[in-house]
This record gives sequence, C-alpha cells and structure tokens, in this order.
Amino acid sequence: MGGRVSPVKFTSELAEMEKAGYENFIELGPNKVLTGLVKKTLKGKNAVNIENNATMEKALASLS
Repeated sequence: MGGRVSPVKFTSELAEMEKAGYENFIELGPNKVLTGLVKKTLKGKNAVNIENNATMEKALASLS
C-alpha cells in the first residue's frame, strides 16, 4: 500500500493560533510531546498536559 506522506506543520499552526489570540494549550494523553513543543515554540503561553485526575487538578490550578 503506497500512501502519500506529508510533514506535519505544527509550529506554523501554533503561530496561527498565537496570532488568533490563544493563550492556553492543553494536551490530553499519556505523553507530553506536544506540550513541550508549545512551550519551546510559544514563549509566555500556558501549555499543560492532562493524563489522569492528578494532572487534571494541577492543570486546572495553573490555568486559573
């Protein structure tokens, strides 16, 4: 099965979200890859990862 492969343009999408005024970024799931990319790419924005109840409570506290 041959498929077409295209690169993900995550950083350019982040730039568009920042330009649109987004301040908070929440990643749901067991890894923090995207959270790390947001923190590295968009300085001064809130980026949190939620993977369970404990991290959800921590995220809610940091965003309020």
